Amino acid sequence: SSGINAEYGDNEREKIYTLAEQIDSQLQQMSGDITEVVEHLNSVNTSNQDEGNPMYQISKILNMHMDALVWIDQHSTVLQKKVEDVSVLCEARKKEQANNFKMAFE
Repeated sequence: SSGINAEYGDNEREKIYTLAEQIDSQLQQMSGDITEVVEHLNSVNTSNQDEGNPMYQISKILNMHMDALVWIDQHSTVLQKKVEDVSVLCEARKKEQANNFKMAFE
């Protein structure tokens, strides 16, 4: 039973880790795309600082989105570190259970 639980835990951990990697990759791509758009809009917008100008408003919105994506990126790195920590703990627990199982039947 503990072998099945350990295998299930390993599978779940792998799924979570893969998902975290995919999300991180997508966020990095989105961040790069938005950075390009914001830089382009900022270069076009330097002479048009009128707050009523739609390009200025779009630029402000995209800058806020960029700030949000940077925040998400920073926190996804923290999340990835936590997933790695859980992975290490699961491996240690798995080894401990295997050792306990061996001792029980020796």
